[in-house]
Amino acid sequence: MIIGSYGGLGCDFVHDKKIAMKGLISLLKVFGYVWGTLAIFLVLFAVVGIWATEGYAEVQAAFSPSNVLTWVVVLLIVLPTFAAFRVLERLEKKSKRQIRRTWRR
Repeated sequence: MIIGSYGGLGCDFVHDKKIAMKGLISLLKVFGYVWGTLAIFLVLFAVVGIWATEGYAEVQAAFSPSNVLTWVVVLLIVLPTFAAFRVLERLEKKSKRQIRRTWRR
């Protein structure tokens, strides 16, 4: 067990920003893909469930443009995927800038 410089328990990689950044980037990629896949399947299963129990007319009513609540719920389900990929994009740019700075030194 290693005591970090912050006074708490830590690991060596906490001090290495490159490794921590790569780990966070990998974690965000996995989270984004897994959450996106689960969100798509959740919406598809909801559509199939409505269709199987109540018919196609109810699917049309549920996903009509005038049914704002359904679209808000779908947006809230899918939003973490878009947020993860947006943060991922910014972290990758920041990581590339840090790598370029270290090569200039």
